[in-house]
Amino acid sequence: RNIMEFTKEYPKAVRIKLEQNYRSTQPILTAADGVIAANPNRPEKKMWTERTEGPKIVVHEVENEKKEAWEAVHAAEKLRGDGVPFREQAILYRTNAQSRLFEEACMRAGIPYRIVGGVKFYARKEVKDVLAYLHVILNPYDTISLLRIINVPARKIGLTTLARIQAYATGGNLPLWDALQNIQQIPDINEPTKERILKFTELIGKYRGKANVEVVSELADNLLRSLELEQWLKDDTEEGEERWQNVLELLSVMHKYDALDPATSLTSFLEEVSLVSEVDKLIDGSGDALTLMTLHLCKGLEFEHVMIAGCEEGIFPHSNSAFDREQLEEERRIMYVGMTRAKTYLKLFLARTRTLWGQSQSNAPSRFLDDLPDAVTERRSDDVLSAFAWASQKGEESIGTSKVEPFRQGQHSLKIEFNQDIDFSDDFNQDRQLAAGSRVRHTVFGDGTVISVRGDIAEIQFDDGKKKNLALSIAPLTSL
Repeated sequence: RNIMEFTKEYPKAVRIKLEQNYRSTQPILTAADGVIAANPNRPEKKMWTERTEGPKIVVHEVENEKKEAWEAVHAAEKLRGDGVPFREQAILYRTNAQSRLFEEACMRAGIPYRIVGGVKFYARKEVKDVLAYLHVILNPYDTISLLRIINVPARKIGLTTLARIQAYATGGNLPLWDALQNIQQIPDINEPTKERILKFTELIGKYRGKANVEVVSELADNLLRSLELEQWLKDDTEEGEERWQNVLELLSVMHKYDALDPATSLTSFLEEVSLVSEVDKLIDGSGDALTLMTLHLCKGLEFEHVMIAGCEEGIFPHSNSAFDREQLEEERRIMYVGMTRAKTYLKLFLARTRTLWGQSQSNAPSRFLDDLPDAVTERRSDDVLSAFAWASQKGEESIGTSKVEPFRQGQHSLKIEFNQDIDFSDDFNQDRQLAAGSRVRHTVFGDGTVISVRGDIAEIQFDDGKKKNLALSIAPLTSL
């Protein structure tokens, strides 16, 4: 705005356009110009480069977010084989909550990665807080987890009070959980504080009772409602909204374990999350590593190969911009910046269906994709009807299927309720076709035999005697 008003204040000022780009190829610049040109009041300029030749921009429609992660990681692997190191490649996304599947896909493929300007999904505070609650529900004698959550949300239990409780526990040779249950016997703690601690222990006791009758996703959802964690995390800020989105993404992971018996659902989920963290430690991201980052943080950076994920209405552009013209213009600028981070290769991904923030939905393709000139764009789809729609007047004909809407058909988001008998046959690792009796190798547990497979969950008897329920979409397994 200051730049636009500058010439009004200084009418004799001379405008000098800086239109030569030294980074990207002309197809990338032409595509990016097509997107940003839709912003009104933008100073007119057209970027050019001496790098006139280059591959077309690839717009790749996939079935779901799991396939999106798999295709992105596979594309990075392929280019590395062609001589482009991982450090020259990046996956960009609109919100931090989208990073989880890309992290897991990298771990599954054994690809080193780094998160720029952020924290890995399972290391985020709000995610660790929810996991700590579940650990305490499973085992209240987990003192580290217990101390982590006793003031989440804030219960006004101060450090002095905790010190007195721990002193009482030490003096009586008691675990912290037992000391909390004996709070009425501990001196020098006022009654209101004792009452808050009693309510906390009652809450844990209540959900310990539910743990054997509710699957982990149902248990956690009810727990979060009891804690009123959404209101506490959001705190009317954009950062708070993102924290809550991370929690909803964690709930999405839990739904994988709905097929298990409630008595094992919680344990299996926590074991798998712990395993993901351990496998992640084995992957060194300090050398040649794939970059994962939000679009907000990519300005000033450049990569030989850039992939932008989630190019769907409500995701990018973000739902917050739906009724805000200025915010939508900002979203368009963010897309322009993201696209022009690419030197040579640029891929834009969208999914026909997506489970995000705890809800499964089918969104219309991003309006930004309509602005890409056909001459510099290659459109791909793993759905025949969608591919046909692209070839038919840029997808404007009404072509439908009974399963999903093809690219460009629908302009409104279709909300779908969670199916508790969720089918994981479309997970990106299912090409292995594991069955009972298959021999597998795990990077941590070693060799073992598959006992049974239920959706995405495989029960495996390892040769050292351990028996584990593992999510195939996460577990680093190879067939023997």
